[in-house]
Amino acid sequence: MSMTLGPLEESLVRARDAEDGERVARYAAAWRWYTGDHPASLKVREGEADDNVRLNFARLVVRAGVRALFGVAPTWTTNDDRLDAVLDAWRKANPAQRRPGWDLQTQALAINGAVTGHAWAKWSISPDDPYPRLKVLDPAICTAYWAEDDHEDVYAYRLEWATFNRAGRPVERRQIIERDTFASWTIRDEERTTQSAKWVARAAPVVWPYSWPPILETQNLVCPNEFYGTSDLEEDTLDLNRALNLNASSMQKIVRLYAHPRDVGFGFGAREVQMAPGQMPTIPNPDARIDTLGLLGDLAASLDVYNRLKEAMHSTTATPEVAVGKLDTTGPMSGAALRILYGPLVDSTEQKRLTYGPLVELAQAQALVLLGAVGDTAEVDVETTWPEIIPSDPLQERQALTMDEQLGASKATILAKLGYDAEAELQVSAEEARASAEAQARLFASGQSGDPFSSQP
Repeated sequence: MSMTLGPLEESLVRARDAEDGERVARYAAAWRWYTGDHPASLKVREGEADDNVRLNFARLVVRAGVRALFGVAPTWTTNDDRLDAVLDAWRKANPAQRRPGWDLQTQALAINGAVTGHAWAKWSISPDDPYPRLKVLDPAICTAYWAEDDHEDVYAYRLEWATFNRAGRPVERRQIIERDTFASWTIRDEERTTQSAKWVARAAPVVWPYSWPPILETQNLVCPNEFYGTSDLEEDTLDLNRALNLNASSMQKIVRLYAHPRDVGFGFGAREVQMAPGQMPTIPNPDARIDTLGLLGDLAASLDVYNRLKEAMHSTTATPEVAVGKLDTTGPMSGAALRILYGPLVDSTEQKRLTYGPLVELAQAQALVLLGAVGDTAEVDVETTWPEIIPSDPLQERQALTMDEQLGASKATILAKLGYDAEAELQVSAEEARASAEAQARLFASGQSGDPFSSQP
């Protein structure tokens, strides 16, 4: 496969400004829905009660997907026990250095990808740190540049953000990472003030001496023919959340206004009502009457619309209600029933395993290179063992495995399916049996019975 080389031309950056600005605006809108910063569905005049209800189905959908993907951490192994130990130490180093642990980093990647459609991370190496650090990046600051005829042939990345310098003045900064040879990349750090349109170098360019860049990125859900992936919060999903908010807000207003019956008088003034303590009110005018104003809003129809919108939300996002804790039955469910209920989420998660899986495997192979454990990522094969997506019933699972054993399955296979290290468990069992036999032999040699419940000497 041919590769395109840099440099990244400033004219291309300017030409892509409008397109990149639209993408970042979509990201910002999706983040607002995820964080609960929803627009008001009903207009509220000053001094009036606010009946707006904000239902955060967007966050519910994202969290359910992340929980299915990385909620239970996968296990990663290589073809070498020594490399496994190196990776294990590297993964455990982050919490010791008061940084997010590896499991939290993978979840942060998945949340970024679910909200925006693309997940990004970057290597950071410090001479004071024995371990290379993989930082999760905000997708809004990241842009990729690829060959005109191949969006998989990326030759440059641009990270750009607004901040303040140490003097407290607002500045814009960017880092451009571009492939300058087939075996290395160049990193340029630049800055400009709000008064200047010209970018100036903050330091001399740095060479990244590897064929792969210090950037890792992946689509959340595959979007064919495009570089950036599909998010869990596309516009159709946000529209459904918007409709749910409007429906719930309208019902809230109906309940507030009409939940309590209100009396309405006809044909008399307030002063004509004669009322004494402990007596019913009377009205001298024989044509006057008092009616009760009932519920004017059709709450049952609104509830039906709400339930249908919620079903559409769960169907559109492949997030069945059972995955977010709702069950129509409290009894135990068979494995077949669970597979049917969880089917949409399983399919979606399997797709994400095809995008996030290679990223986290490549990250660990690159970590071994940066740690000096291997010379090239091609020398190591990192494999991911994913946990089951569908929750299982431990009793049913063991009953089925007992039947498998009766049909001839080995104990090692049974233990492996249960998540145990079969070799280690069998070795421990053998040691326990040997220790028990030795204890029985000592008791017998001393003239005592080996049965602890025996009353004989």
